[in-house]
Amino acid sequence: MKKILVADHDIKLVDHLEKVLSEQGFLVYRSLNSSDLLEKASRIKPDLLILDTMFPDPNGGKTYELLQQSKDTAGIPTIYMTTRASLAFDSGVYYRTANGFLNKPFNTETLLKEINRTMGQSTASIFELVNDPSAFFRIGLS
Repeated sequence: MKKILVADHDIKLVDHLEKVLSEQGFLVYRSLNSSDLLEKASRIKPDLLILDTMFPDPNGGKTYELLQQSKDTAGIPTIYMTTRASLAFDSGVYYRTANGFLNKPFNTETLLKEINRTMGQSTASIFELVNDPSAFFRIGLS
């Protein structure tokens, strides 16, 4: 059973994602803050992390950097969730590190497609999407 760690400060969204992903056969773990996320990621070694870019204290990008600094958590495929897709791309921080993106709000079909796409590639890069602007529409970044 594949393990997914969902990290967002919005408890209603985390509850919803846990329900949807559990129904799809994933083992879902949840985190509402950075310190809990860092501990859980190290302990459970998820197959995928779904991380809010606006995760508080520190933000999603900084939290991702902290994960990459540990041998236990470096390399965990990560999908960023954001309501600010253009800001994430304009800053350049997220597209250099993310394996995938979900623009909030997103539907279940988009979520599952992005999970399958991301988990299907071990060294995925968002650069593929940057070079193919139509790909943004396929994963909900329109």
